[in-house]
Amino acid sequence: MGTFSFDFAKTMTTGEGGMIVFQNEADYKAAAAWHDHGHENNPAVPRWEDTRASSGFNFRMTEMQGAVGLAQLKKLSTVVSAQRKNRDAMWSAIENLPGITAREVPTGSYETADALVFSVKDNVTARQCRDALVAEGLSTKILPEAVTWHFAGTWTHMPELVARHGGDLSKAFAGSRTRLERAVSLPVVVKMDEAVPTKLHKALAKVLK
Repeated sequence: MGTFSFDFAKTMTTGEGGMIVFQNEADYKAAAAWHDHGHENNPAVPRWEDTRASSGFNFRMTEMQGAVGLAQLKKLSTVVSAQRKNRDAMWSAIENLPGITAREVPTGSYETADALVFSVKDNVTARQCRDALVAEGLSTKILPEAVTWHFAGTWTHMPELVARHGGDLSKAFAGSRTRLERAVSLPVVVKMDEAVPTKLHKALAKVLK
């Protein structure tokens, strides 16, 4: 099973919503019914007599959202190619700075390159990198500034999660916490200003030396 988000900040957007894909037909049919009030869409009967095996919700896109999504899908290869090219230009400008490590990419994965993620020695350095980038008119993307919103180890507002970890999330997900606290994420866009790689190097060289 795979999931894709189509909210407004994603590589391809319909404004909101998303998509689930399956290899197993039975799982696909169960999900299709779940998103349509439990309807199994049995061709042998009219809809008002449709068969059902589960409850469900009314999760569906509008036709306008679908049209936007289909139009964007035609551009997806162009978008991803441009992002990869710009990501590579950004990385070439900073990869030789001391103390910088590229994100590990699992074998067989497919990067859309909407962000360039790298690691530094600790969270203090990561935040110093962000400050230096902001001073140059650049920005970061989620890491390090928004980790508390996106990392389950800080979600103390979810009592069931806290209870599952003995009432204390401070030591939960230790491996993920270590990686995220050291990470810096740079946004990659389709139409990048040619000055960005040089500005990245200038900003980060003030911290990584």
